[in-house]
Amino acid sequence: MRRNVSFAMLVTLVIAFTGPALPAKAQQRAAQPPREFRISAAQERTVTRSLNARQLVQLNQIASRLAEGSSYRQIQAEWEGFASQLRGSDIDVNALVQFVLHQAYQESQADLQSYADRVWLHNEQKEAIRGELSRLRAFKSSLERGDRRTDFRPNMSVWRAISNYRPQAVIKSTDSIDALLSEWEEELQTIGDDAQLANVDMQNILLKQQQTMQMMSNISKMLHDTAMAVIRKIGRDDQVAPR
Repeated sequence: MRRNVSFAMLVTLVIAFTGPALPAKAQQRAAQPPREFRISAAQERTVTRSLNARQLVQLNQIASRLAEGSSYRQIQAEWEGFASQLRGSDIDVNALVQFVLHQAYQESQADLQSYADRVWLHNEQKEAIRGELSRLRAFKSSLERGDRRTDFRPNMSVWRAISNYRPQAVIKSTDSIDALLSEWEEELQTIGDDAQLANVDMQNILLKQQQTMQMMSNISKMLHDTAMAVIRKIGRDDQVAPR
C-alpha cells in the first residue's frame, strides 16, 4: 500500500509530531560546503558581472558535467572552449574556478538531499505510526479490563498525512480498534520496506558523491592552469599577429 506523499502532507506530519526537529533540519540544509568548494560573495559578483548570459549558461553546463562525474577529457575540452572566449577579459581566474566548483558541489548535493529527505520522512512516518499503535493497544487493553474509559479519538492529522484510510472520529468497540490496528500494521510494514530501499539508495548516492568530490578536488588545478594557459596564449597570439 504505497503512498505518494505531497509536500503539504509532509508539513502536516512535521507539525503534528516533529516541530522541534525542524530547526535542526533547516540548519543541516544551511551547512557550509567544504572549504575547497566555497565561494565568497565578492568572487561570485566578479564572475557574474564579467560574463554575459550565454557564457554563464556554458559555465553552469561545465559545473553540471563535474557534478555528473563526466570524463576528465570531456570537461577539459569544454573548459578550454569556454576559456578561449575570454579574449581581452581581466576576469579573476581563481574566482572563475571557485564559481564552477561551488556550482558543481551545490548540484551534487541536490540528489543526496532528496534521498536524505526521503529517509527522514519514512523514519518520521514510522515513529508517528508507532505512537498511534501504542495508543490503540493501550485503549484496547483498558476496554478488555473493563475500565470506565469508553471511547478513543484517533489522531486524524497523522491519518491524513500518512494513510488514505479514514477511521471514525470516535472509536468505542474493540472491533473498530482491531480494524485500525490492522491498517496501521500494514502501513508500518510498507513504510519499513520503503525506508530500507531509500537507505540503500542514499548510501549509493553518498558513495557516488564522495567520488565526485574527490574528482572535483583533483580537477581544480587543471581548471585553473588551463584557463591561464588559454588566456596567455591568446595574448601572445595577439602580440605576434601579422601586421
